[in-house]
Amino acid sequence: MLSTTQREQRFIDRLKGYLGSKEPVSFFDVVLALEDIKHLPFLPDPVLDGLVQLHDSPQITLGAQESLAEFLQAQVLQQTAERQNAMRVLRMVDQGTRVRLGVSTPLTIELPSRKALGCRWQNINKRLNAKLEISEANDSTSFILNFNKPGAIELLFKEDGPAHHKNEDLKEFSLTVLIEEN
Repeated sequence: MLSTTQREQRFIDRLKGYLGSKEPVSFFDVVLALEDIKHLPFLPDPVLDGLVQLHDSPQITLGAQESLAEFLQAQVLQQTAERQNAMRVLRMVDQGTRVRLGVSTPLTIELPSRKALGCRWQNINKRLNAKLEISEANDSTSFILNFNKPGAIELLFKEDGPAHHKNEDLKEFSLTVLIEEN
């Protein structure tokens, strides 16, 4: 079984081969290429750019072009949903969500507060590359993040409570944030 980086390299090699070939690129060729990247949680822009180049290349067959167009359309819909998610206030029901936003675009997360039990939310990320503002109301804690450089980060928030609380009683919230150049 190939590792993630081996699959990605195989994809890059396949793509270069297809783009540099004078032979037709078939539906089967496209299926093999997509198999190498389907495990990725999200596709980086260079990968998407390469797929668009392949879609527009003169050597691609109609069947391959149609299947690649469907795949690319699904990626557009997914990225649109990720951008829309980033524009609203995220709450506990959004656990595990992936959002996409531009550098310096604020991301707001509002989590239920259990201050009466002595619990409070903490951001666990060591390297955040963001300005973080925290505000507390009676029933919630809000986090507003402004990321200062592009990249991907798995945000993790955990409740911290008094010593008599069991760890399994404390809540967690996580989401993946994809930060793009504006």
